[in-house]
Amino acid sequence: MFSFDRAELDHRLGVAGAVLVVALVIAATWWGPGAIAGVFGLTLTALVRATKPTPNAVALLRFGVVGAVLTFAAFEASGRPVESAILLGTATLLGGWFAGRGPAGPLLAIWTLIAMLLGLDVAAPTAALWFLGGSLLVVVPIRPLPRSRDEESRSGTGTRPGHRSFVVAKAVAVAALVLAGFAWVEEAPYWMGLTVLIVGVHDLDGTIGKAWARALGTLLGVGVGLLVVEVGSDSVLVLAVALVVLVYVQMLFARASYVIFSTALTAVVMTTAALGGAEVTRIGGVRLASTVVGAAIAVAIARIFLPPEEA
Repeated sequence: MFSFDRAELDHRLGVAGAVLVVALVIAATWWGPGAIAGVFGLTLTALVRATKPTPNAVALLRFGVVGAVLTFAAFEASGRPVESAILLGTATLLGGWFAGRGPAGPLLAIWTLIAMLLGLDVAAPTAALWFLGGSLLVVVPIRPLPRSRDEESRSGTGTRPGHRSFVVAKAVAVAALVLAGFAWVEEAPYWMGLTVLIVGVHDLDGTIGKAWARALGTLLGVGVGLLVVEVGSDSVLVLAVALVVLVYVQMLFARASYVIFSTALTAVVMTTAALGGAEVTRIGGVRLASTVVGAAIAVAIARIFLPPEEA
């Protein structure tokens, strides 16, 4: 549950995360906040490509187009309770349904939520075009390759019959928690739904372990975040450097320890909030409460809906 695998430490992933933060800042500064969607389009498409031994330009182009459509929908729905709930519930459903085909479905579901969380003052069509443009930078260098029969035989929805009720219940829970978030947690209405989306995996033990790790990591992260903000309270530069370092640590431990990953992630959220002038103590409390509620609901859904033989 709280294991640490030193062999899974990935310095390249840590550096990539730190570079991504710098790229986002540079893009937003030089080309406007819409360019942030372009950086994510490039990054997410590159992640999908990296999982394919024989990259298929057509499949990646489809990923970029679907991502652009979801970007448009997310920017349109951002800040609107009902539209946000419907969109995130649908994205969660599709992400879980097609999880067996690789990371594309889950990544698009998570990106939809990130796009809403960004809250950028950018027109939805502009954000969608930026995402598609960033994606095309990865797609264009690839020559289209036909799918082999082996690849076609391995493809599928990735969701076994016993898991379908779990995926549907998870999607409904995400949508309901987004609505509840808008009613009860004005500062961060998406966090409870986000926790269910991330923590709810397709086996009970995995969900329970991830829920405990996420809750503990969030608790520790609130403490680390408060310490970082206190140390850098008089210097934007100190907070900015701390943000890059925290993202590096977060991605370094992404595979090695979910507790440390969650700790760094929460500290990143709080440091970002401090840079934006938000009340950090309240943000930390909301983050912790939302995580505990979301994790508990994810575990409850897994206990109820996952097949008995796998529970």
